[in-house]
Amino acid sequence: MTGFTSIPGERSKKWLVGRIAEGSGTRPERSILRAHWVIGLIQRLYDVEELAEGKAHQERREFRQKYSVPLLGELRAWMDGQLFLPKSPTGEAARYTRNQWAALNRYVEDGRLAIDNNAAERLMKPVAIGRKNWLFVGSVEAGSRAAVLMSLVASCKLNQVEPWAYLRDCFEKLAGRSSGDSLDDLLPDRWLNDHPSHRWSIGSLRQQERAT
Repeated sequence: MTGFTSIPGERSKKWLVGRIAEGSGTRPERSILRAHWVIGLIQRLYDVEELAEGKAHQERREFRQKYSVPLLGELRAWMDGQLFLPKSPTGEAARYTRNQWAALNRYVEDGRLAIDNNAAERLMKPVAIGRKNWLFVGSVEAGSRAAVLMSLVASCKLNQVEPWAYLRDCFEKLAGRSSGDSLDDLLPDRWLNDHPSHRWSIGSLRQQERAT
């Protein structure tokens, strides 16, 4: 989650689910049942988030306090009553959860925070995939230009603007402008108002998929 490095726990939930899922497939029947129970409870936490979507920050906080906090308490009480093999995936997940308990509960205290950092990781994925290719960009200036282009593409995606159509049109228009001319009309959201046919349908479909 961008800007969430100072708020511990956002990445922890994803790790926890992964470790529990590993345990559900590699341990005896009892471990499978325990893992499935925890995954089911985590799903209920996400169900709360779905119901809270669209609410104001304070209202979302109150909603989480009412519905998510008891579920988290149920999870903690269950963990404290279980015995785990220390080196098993579920044992590691339980130990990690206990150690990071305050951080894992951080999101219920502030309605502005998300339950996880999935949105930030989706935006960072192109950078992570391409970084090996960018070890040799030619120069510091070339690296700065690449960063600017990546930022523009990310802004396009956030505003559901087709990146290629946007960049092509911007480059054509910039060629005929002076350094002192206003560029406000070339901001992705404003550009889309003048070019509605280039709304990025892939972005819309992904939003719909996440909402269902």
